[in-house]
Amino acid sequence: MWPNESAGNQEEALEAVQLMIELGDVVTTVDDHGDSALHGSVMRGSKELTLFLLGQGAELSHVNECGWTPLTIAQGVFYGNLGRRFPELEVVLLELGATSPVAPGSPPPYGEPGYPARCGR
Repeated sequence: MWPNESAGNQEEALEAVQLMIELGDVVTTVDDHGDSALHGSVMRGSKELTLFLLGQGAELSHVNECGWTPLTIAQGVFYGNLGRRFPELEVVLLELGATSPVAPGSPPPYGEPGYPARCGR
């Protein structure tokens, strides 16, 4: 996000995803970096959107090109300008059975030296 830029509020994000589905898209679509809509909902910190996407068939532990799942992001791995954890979403994802692979370049556990990590894309 840049100064004076807004990705909208949580309600607007959910409405946008609902419209996307209404227009024929699917929640399993991924971008050029392998990020899914579920990665995005976790980056937003939106429990409601995350649960909605999962209810629509989003893959719980989809791995992006950095080796990160939505759970990895909830646990504090961050993209530029994000840099935070989402403990509530971490609990929800773990309760649903989400996994976070340990891949080359993956971050050390929360609180360990070298945490938080960034992807080198």
